[in-house]
Formats: sequence, structure tokens, C-alpha cells
Amino acid sequence: MVVSAKQSRSPLAPRTSARGRAAYRWAAGILVVFGTPLCSCLGPYAPPDHGPARPGKDAQPSAEDGGSEVLDIGSAAIPDTPPADEGPTPADLGGPAGFCHGEPHVARKDGKLLPVQVTTSQLVMGCCEGIIVRLHDPALPGSLVSLMVSWAALSAPAGPHDLSGITAQIEVSAGDGTFAHQPVMQGTLTLSDSYPPLGPDPLYVEICAEILGDPLPGSITRLWLPTQVIPWSWAARFGIWPLADPDLSAEEADRLPLTDLPLAIDPLFDLMGVAWYDQTTTTFHLDPWRSWVTTRLPEVGFYGLPLVLVVDGERLGLIALHSQLSSYAFPGTTVWLEALAPGVLPLTPGPSALAHDRQLLTLLRSAAKLVGPLP
Repeated sequence: MVVSAKQSRSPLAPRTSARGRAAYRWAAGILVVFGTPLCSCLGPYAPPDHGPARPGKDAQPSAEDGGSEVLDIGSAAIPDTPPADEGPTPADLGGPAGFCHGEPHVARKDGKLLPVQVTTSQLVMGCCEGIIVRLHDPALPGSLVSLMVSWAALSAPAGPHDLSGITAQIEVSAGDGTFAHQPVMQGTLTLSDSYPPLGPDPLYVEICAEILGDPLPGSITRLWLPTQVIPWSWAARFGIWPLADPDLSAEEADRLPLTDLPLAIDPLFDLMGVAWYDQTTTTFHLDPWRSWVTTRLPEVGFYGLPLVLVVDGERLGLIALHSQLSSYAFPGTTVWLEALAPGVLPLTPGPSALAHDRQLLTLLRSAAKLVGPLP
């Protein structure tokens, strides 16, 4: 990269039956574990059909705006470990009025409750299927903990699955994205439908779990994570696009009607390439399989490289990829070359409200890819 002179929640079963556990083990008995970074076994990216796919409804996620206030939930809300023959279920961990209920939260080793926000992604690997579930404290940058659940089989059936029976298939990392720790858990992972989601609506996921042995990073000992994973049909609902004409500068594009700018064939990344968007820092964090785009951008001229942000087929605004060494000041949202890092695209809003556009944030929230409150 150079600068020269010349981008309605489905009801989920609360208890694990022996039949459900047996069905899961039969369908996914050859699950495997990956102790290496995600990108080590990725194949080439094959973008989905970018037709005007829209979901049947804009499903709203379970997570609401939450702060980082630490609350004492007391011993009554987190009962003793349930009998080993049954394994803990949402009811065992507190029931409708107890721990596995309400908005996403975790418990620390000291018994304190921490509200969290949750973002998710589908695994993009040639070897298996699975999901990434990330826990965020809205008051802190990055993610507290990431869980990777993977299946070597083509799909996992709907229903509750006993986490104690699939311990070897769950890996945990801190915020650095390297999956190395395999926790010992008991509890349930519940899917509202078979995975991967193939229809127009998100797949709802609930994780109600207790950590046995060493706690997770952050001294986390219990998890209640109701969330969702979007299908590939949502990919084209968002994109940051370069223009078809690579010689058109951001300064020139800004003087033309936004609807008159021809876009390139493919976006820099679409919704499936987003790990999460931090609304407070106005920064896109990309999934590992798509993180290379921030280091292989086209040549950026003195007057900036124009990019167009598109949500649900509507062009919301122009973004200029620009260098701080240039004396030209783009009047709208800017991405500074000097601030780029692999997998990170920070937006500098300037006088533009594009980075806080409610249509953008609402979509990201419904896709379980937003950290921070809606404005």
C-alpha cells in the first residue's frame, strides 16, 4: 500500500434428555479440535451470491445495551453443582428466575455477575462446520473470551446438547484469537434448528454452562449466552465497496452523486467477513479468514481512495481511505492508512454521522455483530 502523486425467538428446550444426548453423539461423534489459529487451514474465499437476499424478518438479538457494572448475584442465584448423572441445565443453574435467564452474563470466581454483549460468526474452514461466540464487556475494547465450537460432521441437529459429552470439541481463547485452552464444562448448548443455518433467518443459540477446574480468562466460572448466528444469505446485506474506476479519487467521487458511482464487482468485505463492530471506537474487526483485506488495499493517491458503505442495497455514504501525510482533508468519514492493522478497519467519523448511522447499527445488532449501544 503506497501513497503516490496521482473502497421472534424460537422456544428452546431447557433440559437435556438422554435421547437428545445420544442423538447428538451419534450425529457428531467424530468431532475434532483445532488448537491452531483459524486461518491455518482455510481454503480460498468463495463469496456467496450477492443477490438482493433479505431475511423474512429482522430478528432482534437477545442482547440489549449493557454496561460493565459488576453486580453481586448472591449464592442463592448460583446453586451448588447439580448431580453428575443429569448434568446442569438452565433449570439446575437457577431456573427461570436464576442464572440462565435474561440478558447475556457471566459469573466470576468471586461470585460477581458481569453483563456481557455477545457477537458470533460462522466458522469458515475446509474441514468442518462450527461457530465462534465472543464475549464483550462494553466498557473495554476487544473481546474478553472467545469460544469455538466445531463439528466435523456436515451439520449438528437442533435441540439441547450435553456440554459434558462434547468437552473436546470446545476451545477457548482470550482476545488474541489463538485457540489453545480446552475447558471442562457441564451444561447445555441449545440450537433452535440444525446447523449450519440454511434459511433466511438466524439460528438461535443458548449456552448455559459451568466451568469445572480452571476458570476461563477473566476468572469466568459460569456462562449464560443467548445469541444467534446469521446464515450466508445475509452476506450481501452489508458491504464496503471500492469503485469500479480505480483512478477516481475520493475528492472527485465526493463531487458526484453517490448513486452515480459504479461499484467494483466485489466488496472489500461483506457482512460474513465482520467479526464485530465497536460502536464506541467506530472500528470494524474482521474475521481471521478475511483479515488480509486491510493489508492488501489498492494504491491510495494524494486525494484518497473512495469506498462506499452499502446496507440492504442502500448506499449510506462515502468513505475515504487516506494518508495523514496528505494536505488534502476529506470532509467525510476517513480511514487513515497509518491506523490500519491486519483485520482492523477504524473509521474516523469527522463531521459525518456515517459511522453511527442507525440503519447500519441496527443491522449489525440484528446480526450479532455490534458491540456498544444503539444511539
